[in-house]
Amino acid sequence: GAPAGPSAGSDWATVSPDGTMVSKTEVMACPFVAEPLMDGELDSIEVEEIWESTVGEGFMVDQTLFVAFWEAIDDLFEDDEEDEGVPVGAGGSGAAGGVDEGYEAAL
Repeated sequence: GAPAGPSAGSDWATVSPDGTMVSKTEVMACPFVAEPLMDGELDSIEVEEIWESTVGEGFMVDQTLFVAFWEAIDDLFEDDEEDEGVPVGAGGSGAAGGVDEGYEAAL
């Protein structure tokens, strides 16, 4: 099934309902960029570096470039989530251990 939550495709459809190119300003106003910036999880320098590494010097993006930028931003947070993982048993409750065992069995 499709992953829960926002996706590059759904964000692209929101910012470009007609599928035409969009400006950097429009992309930067999307929640996947604007919310982490407001929350302090991203800073504008990081965003600019990611824009330059995925889009280059341009100020207009098509869907392909938008998705590349979206995925680069998304990858930052996937790494953070892995780094912040709680070790098995760290919670000290038996229930958490049962959940972890079930999760491992499902892999």
